[in-house]
Amino acid sequence: MKKSLFKFFIISLVAASICGCKSNRGKSEMKKSDSVKSDTGNKETLLQDLTPFRYSLSGYSYEKTNQMVQDFKDDPGVLDTKTSSWFTKAFIDSLNVLLHNEPADGVRIYLARKADGVNTFIWVTTVDDGPNPEDTTKEIHLDYFKHSSSFLKTAIVNAKDENGSDKGGALLFYANPCIKANCTLQAEHQVDCAVAKEWATAYTKPDYNTIDIETKSEWFSKGFIDYLDRELNAAPKDYNVTGIRIYLGFQPADSKHKDDTHNFIITTTKDPQNKNINTDYYECFLTKGLTDNGEQCPNNCKGATLPQP
Repeated sequence: MKKSLFKFFIISLVAASICGCKSNRGKSEMKKSDSVKSDTGNKETLLQDLTPFRYSLSGYSYEKTNQMVQDFKDDPGVLDTKTSSWFTKAFIDSLNVLLHNEPADGVRIYLARKADGVNTFIWVTTVDDGPNPEDTTKEIHLDYFKHSSSFLKTAIVNAKDENGSDKGGALLFYANPCIKANCTLQAEHQVDCAVAKEWATAYTKPDYNTIDIETKSEWFSKGFIDYLDRELNAAPKDYNVTGIRIYLGFQPADSKHKDDTHNFIITTTKDPQNKNINTDYYECFLTKGLTDNGEQCPNNCKGATLPQP
């Protein structure tokens, strides 16, 4: 389950984090008026097996993406540590445009592991592949990797895999982050700041590192990414909104969830004093919420194609 902190604004995509270059923070590399090449204009060609042209939204080739997801599956590393990544606003802006220019229905964010042993989040686009035969109330969201958008070859796709090192910004890891949490919107994807902090700091609890990470990925709808993008752009200018942060959290079993589960927590970030510190903020500025709680694998893995042998 994905959770976003508009009360505490969560999300999504953190997707790992992007370079903190100020020149990239507020500027999307694409416009909704930009056209895309005809080879990405329909579902059939998107799903063709054209390996040399296949990339994740995180800028990695299909082969590299697959290997990183496999490496996390084989060895997620020590689990009793902070795990978070930051992504620039320019990435979310450009991603939102890409999703509207291609026949995508959303994105899937995978847990992955880099060659240096640092865990990260990799973004992949998905296309609607029809009803899920195992649950006809759900659709199959099938990964695809064929794109012609130029921003995927720029630095804004790079995640900043901080894993809690950014003490001035990743507030869920530190004391009293919820003092300024101010959001009255009610939506399924939102979670109270205090609850999000509890999930994000679960790594401190005894025996946490003995709990296997069953969650492999989270799927988010195109509508949610659009909502997230509009929320970032609705903040006051003096916030100097910089992007989003994704935390790996842990939600113990409760009355609503019969099993323990790892989840993704997404927060919006700002840098009002231009100190190159991407600080969580827990206010929301849109007047209308969105009901979108995402889909988590292993609960619904139809369409999730990584890793391949």
